[in-house]
Amino acid sequence: MGKLAYYNIHGLTMQVEGSATYWCDREYQDFRCNDFPPGPVFLKVETTRETNLPIRPKGIHKGLRVKLYDGTRKIQYNEGLSGDYLLVWMEALFAWPDKSMVHAAAVAKNNKGYLLCAGPNTGKTTAALGLVQEGYEYLADDWAIIGNKTIYAFPKTLHVYDYNIAQDEKGYVTRRLYGSLFPWRTIMRGRLWLKKRIFPRLPTRVARYGAEQLLSRPVKHASIRELTHGCNIPTSVNADKIIWMQRGDVNTIRSEEH
Repeated sequence: MGKLAYYNIHGLTMQVEGSATYWCDREYQDFRCNDFPPGPVFLKVETTRETNLPIRPKGIHKGLRVKLYDGTRKIQYNEGLSGDYLLVWMEALFAWPDKSMVHAAAVAKNNKGYLLCAGPNTGKTTAALGLVQEGYEYLADDWAIIGNKTIYAFPKTLHVYDYNIAQDEKGYVTRRLYGSLFPWRTIMRGRLWLKKRIFPRLPTRVARYGAEQLLSRPVKHASIRELTHGCNIPTSVNADKIIWMQRGDVNTIRSEEH
């Protein structure tokens, strides 16, 4: 058995072994425990030397296996498997008796929580960071945890994409990450132009897929504390509003309340 680490995410306990501890520390550092958490372990993540595991990324020999038994969920994985791939499967197994995960950013003010729901690449992270800059408290930027009219903080590593930098009109995120706006915002806008105008015209499907995969990854990983000065992260707040965001023309923005 290799290095072990323990995490407690609002009552969901995990025991993680091997190199997966690096990826979990990157994502869930706020939830790491110094000692074994009380109660039964909900999710165990273990290494194995077995080959030909049933779940593998396309074209990769290393993989993982999921086991469900006696209320405990277990993932066995090969060392060297992509950490991001492993995290996707781990989070697919997250479950609480009284909470759920929702694809949304979340901020709070005066103990009132606001869920910012939107589709992919719509600006949840950008909106959350902008509101934090305006004095709101940070709860989540991609996946939020809710239950019993409460929003629970889920501060993971922020995955900053080219479109986050390109849309950073005030330069708040860009300056914190790179120190200046130029030339980074121009570079990111160029990446977006390539993906929209050039990649669809590449001659083969393989070339299009390869180019898309190359430029679809985050350009930076950062914690919310790296991007803000003194950002407060409450453990939980009362859920007050759900806000649905949709990308559109800035001249046609409207607000509707139901």
